[in-house]
Amino acid sequence: DKNKWSKAGQSIRKALAKDTLNPEARYLLALYYYNTDHPTTNLDSAYRYARRAYANYAQVTARERDRLRRVPLDSGRLERLINSIDSTAFEQVKRINTESAYQQFVASHPAARQRKAAIELRDEVSFLEALKVNTWFSFQNYINTHPQSHRRTEAQARYDRLLFEDKTKFQ
Repeated sequence: DKNKWSKAGQSIRKALAKDTLNPEARYLLALYYYNTDHPTTNLDSAYRYARRAYANYAQVTARERDRLRRVPLDSGRLERLINSIDSTAFEQVKRINTESAYQQFVASHPAARQRKAAIELRDEVSFLEALKVNTWFSFQNYINTHPQSHRRTEAQARYDRLLFEDKTKFQ
């Protein structure tokens, strides 16, 4: 709250160094990196710490869980944080709107609710790139790269037409 980010980061890391199975410290680090007021906000780090906090929380004893509930910290709060980070990351990827950005999101957020939408958008961006090039080779590449795409049949039709035109252009 006082914008003393370096002191907060050092304090949390010190607590994590004392106890490596510390879901509370990992949760705080996730919040630390997720906070938009933080000068070096990093969603990848926030996501990584939140996932590790969730995994560590599953390993603690019942007595420790009771103590953590007073923080307050429980599995529901960790899941909400992870989902929130997923949503923020997906919004950033949508602003970038490239095939590689969507692919990176799908790879790094495998359990995200937005995964299916990211795959569809990735396929759509890739299809639009193939349309820009508009050669049989670009559509062949699209078909091979995205065989499950809903645009596959349209890409196949364009591939067949362009390949036929290319191979028969000299009669």
